[in-house]
Amino acid sequence: MASDVIVSCVQAETEKGEKAYRVAFAAVGEFVFTFDETMEHCLYEEGRTEDVGVLLTAVLTARMRKYIIPFCAYTKRTEKQISDRIKSAFCEKNGYGGAWSVYIDTAAEAVTDLLVSEGYAGDRKYCEAYIRSLGGKAVSGRLIERELEKRGIPSGIAAASVGEAGIDEDEMCARALEKKLRSRKNAADDDGVLSDKEKASLMRFLMSRGFDAGTAMRALRRYVPGADTE
Repeated sequence: MASDVIVSCVQAETEKGEKAYRVAFAAVGEFVFTFDETMEHCLYEEGRTEDVGVLLTAVLTARMRKYIIPFCAYTKRTEKQISDRIKSAFCEKNGYGGAWSVYIDTAAEAVTDLLVSEGYAGDRKYCEAYIRSLGGKAVSGRLIERELEKRGIPSGIAAASVGEAGIDEDEMCARALEKKLRSRKNAADDDGVLSDKEKASLMRFLMSRGFDAGTAMRALRRYVPGADTE
């Protein structure tokens, strides 16, 4: 958007009753700015030329940052979660249509990058926090990757984070199986041989936790008598 001339600056109020100003430009029309925004950008100077694109982007960036910080101050968020949250708030139905809408994506990206640099957010930090929150639950690294991807984490970052966590698939699978066996009757028959039905049931359970067939079978052979008997 090209530079434009400020033709008027009239005191007004926001919907919340706060002091604000209606600033009209010769070509692009009128916008409402808060008192602080009007003072910061000298919008009270009628007749002055202003780069409207730069102005709206700066105002949006400041407003978005103020809005989104409480959302991620105490809980780690993914970059997609932050971007989506911002865009859902700064939309046409909330008064950001018209000329504002042109700069929403640019400002949202800038705010997301800023929050990452300030430590409020970031895909890697989110992954670390999510893996820690599991508290050693007996699930596979592959399942964790899938869950992270569902939350908007790029697959490469999800895989790298799981790899850095050093998850031992065999150990996690064994823990899952041990817990399952404690919660049900002994799966083995009287002669110590696992029935086909029980064997298939335990295999399905372990694979539902994200463990591959080989890992699941190793756990069964280790903890269930007769598990390797066909």
